[in-house]
Parts: sequence; structure tokens; C-alpha cells
Amino acid sequence: MREMLLVVWATAAPVFSQNPDPKAVALSLNQQALEARSKRTTVEADRLTLEALTAAEKSNDPMLISTCLYNRAMVLQELGRYHEAEPLQRRVVTITQPTTYVRAIYSKWKDGKTNEGERFLKDIADKGASAVMAINPDQTGRLRLKRMFPSGNEIGHDYIFLSFSKTPPNLDNSQAPTGFLKGAGMAETEYLNKQASLRTTVKMEIWTDIYRHGSISEGDFVQVRYMDPPKGKAADYVEMTRQYESAMRAALVQKGVTNSQQLFRLWGTEEQAPYNFVNLVAYKNSADLFKTWGNRTQGFQEVFPNGSYSAYDDHYRATSNVAKYVVYRVVSATWR
Repeated sequence: MREMLLVVWATAAPVFSQNPDPKAVALSLNQQALEARSKRTTVEADRLTLEALTAAEKSNDPMLISTCLYNRAMVLQELGRYHEAEPLQRRVVTITQPTTYVRAIYSKWKDGKTNEGERFLKDIADKGASAVMAINPDQTGRLRLKRMFPSGNEIGHDYIFLSFSKTPPNLDNSQAPTGFLKGAGMAETEYLNKQASLRTTVKMEIWTDIYRHGSISEGDFVQVRYMDPPKGKAADYVEMTRQYESAMRAALVQKGVTNSQQLFRLWGTEEQAPYNFVNLVAYKNSADLFKTWGNRTQGFQEVFPNGSYSAYDDHYRATSNVAKYVVYRVVSATWR
């Protein structure tokens, strides 16, 4: 399963000149620092991480600054300079606050109610959700994903309803969101009774974003990979995705290999089974699900020509683990 995540990307190599781009300099120095850490040359890593962080600060790129802060803090800890590492770790938390919150509701149709339920969603519920988006600027999008594979009852749900917002969602489910009932054209009691007769809510999750590239559209096929890093490796997994995979997957979207690549962290479930992260990969058609992304070694060098593939590979293998994956079809998508 792990091999399914080993991917290839391509992007432009950093160009150095008399007036070098701070971002390109920081990326190069950070890669050299990772190589030094892998070789246990901590004195060299100390120098390189400091220089990389200095360049990253000039780039004004929050994700790059976070990555360099993290690596700098790790080197300082390895050198026993914990009093210097601690404030850097606090800055990482501050910089990487989520910008997108997702309420994920997993739902299952009651026996014999599938066709009626799908008509209800299209004719009634979708209108109410659209009305909420029209009057609530914090709502940025919504998706309805229909499970395609695996089929059968073993997964436990038929749909996932995803609501995207700029602020944390209201967890009080006792009342419909403002504007929803008017848009749906039904009284509250009537709507709730109808919904209860058609489907059951299996569970609800809250996700926060780590990276988002591209956009998911109606008709897309979305492979949702539920990630469960080894115990104690969640923070390392997040940094691995920020240092390497975010930029790599952004390039996949730019090349048209996939429509979107997004990674979210489950809120309030750190280090808990069965998974802690959710990776959404959107494809235009189902045939693309079966295509490979090419040679990973060559792809890494195209993205990071001065980087250490072995350092990346070691980091990846030590932190990545797929708990399960499920394929969905996007039957409804609305974005602001």
C-alpha cells in the first residue's frame, strides 16, 4: 500500500544569480542541512540550518519558514541546546495555524431509501446548503462524495458531506444553519423528520488543512487516503509533507496529472487509531486512478536538484503509513 504513495513530480530548478532568490537559497541550504543531519555532522547542520532560516525569513513564505524553523529546532535539540530550540518550536505552531476547516459527515442510507434519498439531496438539501453559502462569507465550499470503491456494506457509509470554512465550524447540531431551511423550502421539524427517515449519520470529523493544491470539481473521482503514521511520528510526518510532498504534489496539479492534491489533519485525534490524516487526490476520470506517476528517484531530482534523495526516502518510509483508501465520485461541488 505504501508504494502507491511514492510519486514523481517536476518543477523548475532554483536559479542562482548575483541577486539570488531568498526562497531558492533557503531551499538549497535546507536540503544541504538535511544531508548533514543524515550523516550526523551536526556542527555543519547547525551552520546550514541557521543560514537556511535566515534566507527563509527574507522569502516571507510561511510554509518554508516553518520547515526551516523545524529543522533548526531539531538540530539544536541534537546538540543539547534545548533552551534555543523551544522558542523555535513555539513559532512553528504559530505559523502553521490552519486556514481551512472542514466538517466531514459520513452518512448511510436506510434500507430501501437510496433513490428517494438521492432525490431529496438534489431537490431539497442542496438548495439549503447553497443558501447558507450565499449569506455566510466564512463558508468557502462544499462537496458531496459518493462512495464507489470498495463497494458493499463493509465500509459503513455511502456518502461523505464536506463543508469548508475559514473559521472553526459550529458543533451545535441542534439547529439548522442560518438560511438553510429557507433555501430548502421546508419547516425545521418537517426537514429533520424527512432526513431522519432517509439516512443515518455514521460519524462526524473536523479536519484542518496542511496543504491544498488545485480544485475538486463535480464529476471528479477522489481517492481518499487515510494516513496513520507510526506511533510518535505524526509531527515528523507533517514536516515531511511540508518539506517535500507539498511542492511535489503542487507540480502534479500544474502538469495536469491530477486535478487536486490536498492533505488534512484530524482535529482532536492526534496519535489515535485508526488514522490521523486524510489525503484527497482528485482525478478527472476513473482510468487515471490506475496510472503510475513515474520514477520517484528521477522525479525527486527534478524538483530538488541539489537535494538528498536518500534523506527524503528515509524520512518518507519512517513516517508514512496508509491505514486504508476509498474511492469516491464527486456528485456535487460548490465553491465560492
